[in-house]
Amino acid sequence: MSFQKFIVVGSVGQDAEIKYTPTNKKVITFSIATSRPIGNQKFETDWHNIVYWYNNNDHNFYDTISSGDLVLVSGRVTYKKWTTAENVKQIRTEIVASEIKILRKKQKIDEDFPTEENLPLECEEAPF
Repeated sequence: MSFQKFIVVGSVGQDAEIKYTPTNKKVITFSIATSRPIGNQKFETDWHNIVYWYNNNDHNFYDTISSGDLVLVSGRVTYKKWTTAENVKQIRTEIVASEIKILRKKQKIDEDFPTEENLPLECEEAPF
């Protein structure tokens, strides 16, 4: 007997892409980045390709996965192998997710709410 489970926590690189198969099965794909130290204040980033197949009981909140969100993904690893027209062998590693948890949504700056980043450069003097 063998067992495989892959768990990763990382930041989403791009908004999730939603696709449908010819039989109308819904699938989302996205990538997440993880970083690990490799020396004195240096880090190396790894990118993980995530594939999630919806089932009938799922809610559509996975559609809201967007760049910068922190997510936890668990699932199994698969390897796609093919040869290009130029006869070059290719391999793509994918995590077929069985569970996705959005741990933290990236905060969006609300332009109507003043912050240090969106204050006007010149302000009138206070009237007191």
